[in-house]
Amino acid sequence: METQNALVIGIGYVGIRLVEKINSLGIKVFGLSRNEKSLEKLERYDAHKIYWDEKSLLDFSLVDNKINFVLSTVPPNIIGNDPVLNIFNKKLSQYKGWLGYISSTSVYGGENNQIIDESSDCSPQTSRGITRLKVRKHGLTLVQKFLELLEYMVIKDHLLRNY
Repeated sequence: METQNALVIGIGYVGIRLVEKINSLGIKVFGLSRNEKSLEKLERYDAHKIYWDEKSLLDFSLVDNKINFVLSTVPPNIIGNDPVLNIFNKKLSQYKGWLGYISSTSVYGGENNQIIDESSDCSPQTSRGITRLKVRKHGLTLVQKFLELLEYMVIKDHLLRNY
């Protein structure tokens, strides 16, 4: 069986724990970070280190590296844009693997230690939560566009085969 590969974008508190878990499953990890100290943490997992700069990201090929899973833990920037999507948008639109974005409980708001889960209403109370929700909604819009494109490709393929 061919080795599976994962790209974890953002090697902070959550990212390094994802790397540890993914590595324990026998999946080869590529770690991407703007922080060299964070990249040093990848050495114990025999992970490929990628320093976050625009050239490295543009040169990195999801296909050539046979990436099966992409997980981003990177929060939105100060103006509410997803820095990963800003650079990786074209590459991700051609990518056929699994994509995941690790958000934050701050998108749900809530108070008094109430229990929240994915079915909870989103009503963020902090600027960080509001920004993350905005990016999350933008990501869902991109997924919807991709699904519409995929549906079009399937229909087009069906029509071409039958006529």
